[in-house]
Amino acid sequence: MRKIGELGRSEEERAFDIYRKAIVINACDSTYAIKPSYCMTDEYVNEMLQAGVTAGVGTITYHPTQGFRFIIDYMSDTYAYRYRDSKLKVAFKIEDLKRAKKEGRVLLIVGTQNAAPIESDIGLLSILHKLGLRVLGLTYNYRNLLGDGCLEKANSGVSAYGMQVIEEMHRLGIVVDLTHVGERTSLEAMKASKDPVLFTHSCALALRKHWRNITDEQIKACAETGGVIGIPTLPLIVKDSAVSGPATIEDALDHFEYIIKLVGVDHVGFGLDVSGGPDKPVENASKIPELKAEMDKVPQEPILKSMNDIRNIAKGLVARGYSDQEIIKVLGGNFLRVFEKVWK
Repeated sequence: MRKIGELGRSEEERAFDIYRKAIVINACDSTYAIKPSYCMTDEYVNEMLQAGVTAGVGTITYHPTQGFRFIIDYMSDTYAYRYRDSKLKVAFKIEDLKRAKKEGRVLLIVGTQNAAPIESDIGLLSILHKLGLRVLGLTYNYRNLLGDGCLEKANSGVSAYGMQVIEEMHRLGIVVDLTHVGERTSLEAMKASKDPVLFTHSCALALRKHWRNITDEQIKACAETGGVIGIPTLPLIVKDSAVSGPATIEDALDHFEYIIKLVGVDHVGFGLDVSGGPDKPVENASKIPELKAEMDKVPQEPILKSMNDIRNIAKGLVARGYSDQEIIKVLGGNFLRVFEKVWK
């Protein structure tokens, strides 16, 4: 198996050419959660443009205390910035993504990692959809009204209310995100789903034993819905650095390749789960108590030193023998297909 450093000049040029052509979609941009004020700056937009990112699913909320009022305030600030003739826009329909590539804009796909913003009122989903909500995570690590998160030992499934929410998401055109969701909850949700689902930022449990990662059964069930798994570049999720040294881009690429071999190239993308900024990418694990405790034991160096390093995904896939069209799918084409299927 060849590595990125073994590419010749013509191969590197091919990788960059593929990247330039692709609609590049980061299925988990944590900048919106970690540095919200930075996202409302031209500096952030220019960083994304320079990195060649067409769109990112921005984590607007993830914490159980971030309810309806929180997301309304956030979106109010977002629209205030957006209407300054900024190159940052909110994606409402699939045509927005295709047009953004041509016009040189960056799109925010409004997403959450928790259903806290709808509280106990399913009717709030319709309001949030009108504001731009297009991806919603059912739970974030722990139990909520919809079901169990991945840290709940009981591993109970989707609640009756959760099933109602999934049905309403289908009606409105909001994609179900099962990252951070309990195993049984995710499997029941996928069985009930009429549309493709996403794991926006999950690695393969077979390669890294971590409570955040997903089993082969979950990966196969996701593929059966027509869904996509976004591979993150959070070192702690990618590899056990305490056992075998710091995680690298090659370790992340192993997760891409594992899932591709298991279910095919149509079901893999990337969701970095890291945030941009003027210093360097900051891993949002530092905001999560469970991950922070692990990181304090084994300090983690970012796999991607800057957002520009996203191009290394294309280079790595070239090195591992994938075709131009397959790489375009992984860089964003697969997510584009799901959004085209689900969004109304």
